Amino acid sequence: MTAEHARHVIEIIESAYRASETGQTQRLTTTF
Repeated sequence: MTAEHARHVIEIIESAYRASETGQTQRLTTTF
């Protein structure tokens, strides 16, 4: 796993938590 891939995975996990708390979709800023 590259650092870029790890960063993308972390963003997905954090966005999922934020979405569950707010009920709103989250826009990802990283790509892989």
